[in-house]
Amino acid sequence: MNIGDKVRLIHSKGEGVITKILKNDMVEVAIEDGFNTPYHRKELAIVSRIEEKYFVPKNELNNSENLPIQNQVKAQKGIFFSFVIINQHRFQLYIINNTDYHLPFCVSIVKDGINEGVGAGYLESKHFQVLKEFDTQNFESWGTFQFDCFYYRENRLPDVQVFSKKIKFRANTFSDLIADTPLLNKKGHLFQLDKEEPMTINAAELKNKMFEKQNEKIDISNKPTTIIDLHIEELEKNNLSFNHSKPILSIQLDEFEKNLELAIAHGMDEITFIHGVGNGILRDEIHRRLGRHKNVAYFKDAQKDKFGYGATLAKIK
Repeated sequence: MNIGDKVRLIHSKGEGVITKILKNDMVEVAIEDGFNTPYHRKELAIVSRIEEKYFVPKNELNNSENLPIQNQVKAQKGIFFSFVIINQHRFQLYIINNTDYHLPFCVSIVKDGINEGVGAGYLESKHFQVLKEFDTQNFESWGTFQFDCFYYRENRLPDVQVFSKKIKFRANTFSDLIADTPLLNKKGHLFQLDKEEPMTINAAELKNKMFEKQNEKIDISNKPTTIIDLHIEELEKNNLSFNHSKPILSIQLDEFEKNLELAIAHGMDEITFIHGVGNGILRDEIHRRLGRHKNVAYFKDAQKDKFGYGATLAKIK
């Protein structure tokens, strides 16, 4: 028995999902009524993944092979993360597959260049699985979630490419996304992974905040590089529509603000700005803005052996 296995109680009615492995052959099970209860392994029976297939009417099996492809596909999208509240300080993360595909999947967290596994398995169509518990007090240090899956089909369904998604949750949007979780019949902080538009940011609102003092339109889909050179000759070389009428310091700060917000929007962990030493005005202003930015955990001088005090690394929450 493993975490995420669906089990049935042998001596009483009820089904649930194993959420924790305990000592002395005990496991914790999330029963359908919403309570986590410890049971001995001998009191449980694993529900077979192919059990339901034996109860499908024969005429339904025979007719399904003759149906047009498009009539068999009701849901090509519908992969969700749902953080269900356990108590005041803890969430339980569920992965929900509300599509018509079976999903061999892997979930991990990337933080400070380290990839830590959260859960993996085979999630059947219209099923869910418990992955891991998370502490709300450590929210800002969760890191970036990485989800990867293949789409497996037993019948003739349209081909779908391998899917990969990275998402970094933000405190200012996380608490607002509470909804009924598909298949689970519980409310949770719900995020659709295969949704086409960004899930944790409003693109129009972000653009207004980022460029309220500018009339130019910037494509926020462009992910910035991890190192941004703010020397004016570099900005001029890389921008064919360079605005010579604006003060140099204003141009450099606009470029700094733009790339910082894009790095946050794309879930980057950090970004480095090369500002040079000079008279220190640009460096001091960048440090002032980083110091009051709610999505910046900290900042520090970067690569002193190469830039001295001419570069700053911003660590994003």
